[in-house]
Amino acid sequence: HIHTLSAMTKDGEVVGEPFDLTEARYDQTTFVGRLERICDLFNPLQLLASEEEIAEAQKVLSDYKLGDATARAKSSDELWAARALVEARVHPDTGVPVPRLLCFAAYAPMQPPLIIGLMWPGAGMASALFWQWYNQSFNVAVNYANRNEAGTLTDTQLAIAYGAGVSTAVGSTFGFAKLTDRMVKKYPSGGGVLKMFIPFISIVAAGTVTLVVVRQGELANGVAVSDADGNVYGDSKVAAQTGIGQCAIARVLWNIPVLIMPPLVMARMRRTAFLKSNPKMELPILTLTATAAVVMGIYPAQAVFAQRASIQASQLEPQFQNRRHPTTNELIQTYWFNKGL
Repeated sequence: HIHTLSAMTKDGEVVGEPFDLTEARYDQTTFVGRLERICDLFNPLQLLASEEEIAEAQKVLSDYKLGDATARAKSSDELWAARALVEARVHPDTGVPVPRLLCFAAYAPMQPPLIIGLMWPGAGMASALFWQWYNQSFNVAVNYANRNEAGTLTDTQLAIAYGAGVSTAVGSTFGFAKLTDRMVKKYPSGGGVLKMFIPFISIVAAGTVTLVVVRQGELANGVAVSDADGNVYGDSKVAAQTGIGQCAIARVLWNIPVLIMPPLVMARMRRTAFLKSNPKMELPILTLTATAAVVMGIYPAQAVFAQRASIQASQLEPQFQNRRHPTTNELIQTYWFNKGL
């Protein structure tokens, strides 16, 4: 197989998993396999790689594909490391590095400051609105930088997406804050707990709106669908809808621990004698809790669905049904597409 390499020692012993240019290192049909891949893709250590190191990794993979002897002499682990770096820092459709702070390797490290800002005790409405604005500004930038190239946005569409996300976040924050203020007066204990969930409700609502608006080009034009060998058969709007729907579900799932666990933990901690006698420990504890929540939320949520998604031909538009493989002439039963993250 032209894409496979088993690294050998002098004694002929296989070292590491056989390398493959197209297939995932881990089994993408299982949750654990997808989680292992996400840990590679979201690994913050990949942010330390320079542009030169990224270009070198791309060259190694390109040379390997062409059969270059030097590239093929590298170990499986070296080749997997090169592929992991490229997938973490380079856009899969364009082959161009994604800006450092907007690639998904940066997503987890960027979250704790946001969570701390949203959950800071005693913060007023101005602070809440600022952090909602910051979050939506960051989300729009990330969504745009990592969008499927089939749905390229114009500057006007991007401005509309940004306005929609910020308006939804700020509007829901303000509206729910007013609602919970009335709830606190009527039901002091229950209303207080409800107030903790305002950031979660606002961010999930705004994140979904932003995702849909930013990637509206995919909904309008479709995304490229291919067979298992990479032969492209056209753009499918149904595949685009499926991919964006899965991305929206993932965002809801990862925000459950990220925005619900910290306020519940801190509400309990503030009643303890330790925190009452050591109030300066609140920020370190909140930071630790927020970081743990990010790891517990984002990584597993992104592993729920595979990035290289599959869909049955029968679910797609008529033009994708009864199509045959150009080489084998076999009927195409399953198509593949990049759903984004």
